[in-house]
Amino acid sequence: MRMPGKSLLPYQRSWLVNELHEWEAAGLLQPGQAPAILDNYQSAESVSAEITSRIISALMSTAVALVVAGVLLLISFNWNALSDATKLIMIFGLIIATYLAAFSSRRRGQLPASNALFFLGAAFYGCGIMLISQMFQISGHAPDAFWWWAIGTLPLAVMLESVLLHALLAGLLAIWSGMEILGGFEAVAGGRWSFRFVSATALAMPLLVAPGFLLAVRTSKSRLLWIYVPLLTFWLSMQPVAWADLLNIPYFNSLFFICSLGGLLLLIAQSHQPRNAMSLPWRTCGVIMTGSCLLPLSFYDSHADLLGESVEVTQGMLWQAVSILVLTCCAFAAAFRWSAYAFPDYLRRQRFPMAINLLMALMALMACWERLAAEALLPTLLSNAVMLFFGIWLLLLGIREERGRPFAAGVLYVLLWTIIRYVDLFGEAGGMLGASALFFTAGGILFASAWYWKNYRNEVKA
Repeated sequence: MRMPGKSLLPYQRSWLVNELHEWEAAGLLQPGQAPAILDNYQSAESVSAEITSRIISALMSTAVALVVAGVLLLISFNWNALSDATKLIMIFGLIIATYLAAFSSRRRGQLPASNALFFLGAAFYGCGIMLISQMFQISGHAPDAFWWWAIGTLPLAVMLESVLLHALLAGLLAIWSGMEILGGFEAVAGGRWSFRFVSATALAMPLLVAPGFLLAVRTSKSRLLWIYVPLLTFWLSMQPVAWADLLNIPYFNSLFFICSLGGLLLLIAQSHQPRNAMSLPWRTCGVIMTGSCLLPLSFYDSHADLLGESVEVTQGMLWQAVSILVLTCCAFAAAFRWSAYAFPDYLRRQRFPMAINLLMALMALMACWERLAAEALLPTLLSNAVMLFFGIWLLLLGIREERGRPFAAGVLYVLLWTIIRYVDLFGEAGGMLGASALFFTAGGILFASAWYWKNYRNEVKA
């Protein structure tokens, strides 16, 4: 059985065809070898059909959104004049008819139209939940409506492997978890603690996203990871809010925990092979989380506000430190279990993500134990060191994997650190000499990076 050809964009295939003709004319290839090489890649017809399918899917998605809006407006025009029986017949009839049309289109091989109709049916299913609850004045836990909408969408998304349905499912889960964490705690405040714990933390999220992650790994579709990794990151970053409510902590600075989440995502990304497309969603979210949290932590005032705070805040910082250490150890072990690296190589690749998380745990301990940091100078210096080395790490990552985007992100991050520190400190404290030293430092880092890249490329060529 012939394996499916590798994907090539049209301009890449055109370049390869021209190069093969030139190599054949120069005698580098024997006659007949060029077609054999091209057979390892998708044909021009299949690539064109795939691009056409994507365009049709995009148009269908837009049409579905407009149809949903039109149907809702049409029904709402005379909604109050209809009887309850008529309303139920219209709701269930519309949902069933849409799904039947979707199955019929799929049986005829019209996959873009079928996926769009399944998406339309899932949207009508959610609208039906809202309309029926409004009809019969059903009151209850508000996030439950989005929960049941997601539960009804999940099987279709997994079985059909439709990116549209997975995107809808991720959106519903994000709304549900946000409502549970931000407002759901008050609705169940009188219940048992175990029920409040499950509700206030949206604890079912890992179970609901697990099928999507398993499907992405099984099919090696990084597009699904671009949907579910940001969703999981959002849920994890909201956990400090939920736990602050559960533990009754009035003030809870969660920057250390959120920054460590970025380290966890980078840890998972580093467990993949270089230039693996499956690592990009993890790395992108990790870079955004880590880089954005290090910015406020690099200021002296953000640490000074935490020192000498109340016992409740101290308890919150201690919980953060423990959570960071536990999650880091679990993620390190789990990522190694699925990694193809030997332990020494794996440990070498994980040095920087592990260092970030250990430093975040240490700074959380500093905030709750004044003996470790009598003033905010030490954690501020540590935060700036991490921020600077984060930019350097991105530079080196781009060099080693020959990727332009991490390298450019590292350059921009070093420049951003330079500008922020100039405005924050040396505009008043260091004056021109301090600013000069700061810019010399940043320029030296970039110069050393360029020199390292040049030598690295020479070693690779040799």
